[in-house]
Amino acid sequence: MHIRAIIERLKVVHWMWWAVWLTSVALLGLVIAKHPSAEVRNLAESFRPEYLVMPVHIILHRGIAEAAGWTLFISIILAGIAVSRPREAHVVLPLAVGLAVLFFAFHTLFYSHMMTEWMRVTVRERTSTP
Repeated sequence: MHIRAIIERLKVVHWMWWAVWLTSVALLGLVIAKHPSAEVRNLAESFRPEYLVMPVHIILHRGIAEAAGWTLFISIILAGIAVSRPREAHVVLPLAVGLAVLFFAFHTLFYSHMMTEWMRVTVRERTSTP
């Protein structure tokens, strides 16, 4: 397929959708790159003696970078479908944007940051008290 054909297929959807999609993909990449996965796994293990079975929110938090990777993968697949099938692009590209932005907004901005800080503070309090 020539570059002009690809550009024509991209023009089926307004350029702003593509800009928002690229931004959301960049944000997901940032989540994956900046998430302290190794630290969270170590912090989570310190909760095991107290809870025996770790709480669900800690288990979910441990896999947040992996979940972001799967969301990124699905978003890229949906964008590929939007390019290869221009008739479905009006539905598929907003779906890819929504999926990526919702994941980023909910898990990263709210849940991930707050849970990591809570885990750090709790572990510090445990080690500082006799």
